[in-house]
Amino acid sequence: HCDVYDPPRSVLCSVPGLKLLEPKLTREESACCGGGGGVWALYAEVCMEVAREKLINEILPLKVNALVTSCPTCYMNFYYNVEKHSIPLKIYDLSQVIELALKE
Repeated sequence: HCDVYDPPRSVLCSVPGLKLLEPKLTREESACCGGGGGVWALYAEVCMEVAREKLINEILPLKVNALVTSCPTCYMNFYYNVEKHSIPLKIYDLSQVIELALKE
């Protein structure tokens, strides 16, 4: 994250119709999705479990229909979990949200 928190949120808040909701632990208090530092390559099962728990315990209680991330590893980890476990949530990279907003 490199201490970059506000610029991505500013972009999201500029998208018409998008309401930004965040979990209780966010910004510098947010925990990794489980795949950082190459964990995905060495311990895929652990990585997947961490992400699934994060989705179930932190994201789904917000009653949102999508999760947006700017981290490619988080995107891959969350997207795979949503598909594998049929979790009713769409996963987007920040660039995908920008693309969709520009098309409208």
